[in-house]
Amino acid sequence: MLDRLSGRQRECLTLVGDGYTSKEIARKLSISPSTVDNHINSAIHLTGAANRAEAARMLKQIAHRQALPRQPQTLLKPEKTGTDEAVDRPAVWTQFLKLPPFRGTADNMSGRLRTFHIVQLAIVSSIAVLAIALIMAGAMHILS
Repeated sequence: MLDRLSGRQRECLTLVGDGYTSKEIARKLSISPSTVDNHINSAIHLTGAANRAEAARMLKQIAHRQALPRQPQTLLKPEKTGTDEAVDRPAVWTQFLKLPPFRGTADNMSGRLRTFHIVQLAIVSSIAVLAIALIMAGAMHILS
């Protein structure tokens, strides 16, 4: 039922759920308040909600259920005993070569690994700055 909503209707309902009034939504979306009310009323009719707050709640609940991340595969594997864990876990140096997770992925790194990635990024950034400085110094030496 919520899949029948247009993008603008979803935007308006999302902002209603965030506590915005029709006038504030209109300013935010650069449309008139009556257009906002039309979008909200159409969305109420399509969802079968009693009012705008209920329609916004319904949209938020559906969006929240769809936005949940999948369960990590490590949780789906059966538990291992003693020596099996050490064999299946990658070495720390292989984790050093991986990039840290980006937006939208689960951040399940340990504190030690997170610190390791911060140090890795600091070292790479320092090397890049040093390389740029050396290139600029060489260029200045050639031009002078």
